[in-house]
Amino acid sequence: MKTLSGAFELMRLINTPVSLTLSLSLSLSLSLSLAISACSNGDAKVSRATQQGTAKPESSEDSEATAEAPPKKAVTAPKAPAVKPSDAEVISKMIWKPIMINSETGKMFTGFGGGAAFQFTVPIMVVGDGSIPTEIGNTLSPEDFERIYSSQEFAQKAHAFRAKLLVKVDPTFFAMEEIPAAEVNPSNPLDPRRVFLATTLKTGNTNIEVSMNDIVLQIPTTVAAYTAQQLSDGRARYTTAVGGASPSPSCQSCHGAAGGANHSPTYLAQFGDAAILSTIETGTNSEDGFKTSVAHNMTFATPAQKAGIVAYLRSLPPLP
Repeated sequence: MKTLSGAFELMRLINTPVSLTLSLSLSLSLSLSLAISACSNGDAKVSRATQQGTAKPESSEDSEATAEAPPKKAVTAPKAPAVKPSDAEVISKMIWKPIMINSETGKMFTGFGGGAAFQFTVPIMVVGDGSIPTEIGNTLSPEDFERIYSSQEFAQKAHAFRAKLLVKVDPTFFAMEEIPAAEVNPSNPLDPRRVFLATTLKTGNTNIEVSMNDIVLQIPTTVAAYTAQQLSDGRARYTTAVGGASPSPSCQSCHGAAGGANHSPTYLAQFGDAAILSTIETGTNSEDGFKTSVAHNMTFATPAQKAGIVAYLRSLPPLP
């Protein structure tokens, strides 16, 4: 959660005691009387001096008498302590918006060709983001936000928006069908997601549109062209280790085991081919700098295997 900033503006003047007020009033009245009297005497002196042809300068005593009293400084009270709102109040102030869960990069990538069925899932949901009034956000700790986001009240609010979520695609690029909610998460009837299965129909560039009411997200999507030979070469590298001077295990020896890292087309759809290939070869994603938790320095027996590995990964069955 991003940090939130702001300040309460609760300011007031301290009331001055009655006795002090009277004293100040009397002093001020006396000062004004002296000033007026001094001004009158000074004017008279100047007038007499002028009539005689020689003007006398005012004395320092006259100048001090006519000086204005310094203004009083306003005194402010200390700020009142902030009152932490209830979880329900925080949730009610949140701004709710649609997101595409597997598109953190704001782009999507998939493939077409080679006789394979290229598919990926489009999971969307509504979230209450951190754009709440600062006077509320400033009272909450990261632990408060974590509790709120995992609460039943938050889940119910998010689920209430579910029916308003829509996905729109160009039907010449994708065939879309929604996966029933009972299959997405059978154990949680309040799961806020709507999940659609997309099957590519041709290559090119298009958009996937996600919307809720008047909020619309346009996700630029690239459908790359792959060949049957690329798929075959990529599969060979995935299932076979590389020997020789630069040995490297097969991909499936780790990813095919229980608990293996997710490299389904749904997850990989947010990254371009070059970013995926850099992760395979170096363990670092060239687009976002992500580093794999396990050393990942895969080599290839042939250039063809290197050219085909991403195509093969994108052709695997998608996971929700």
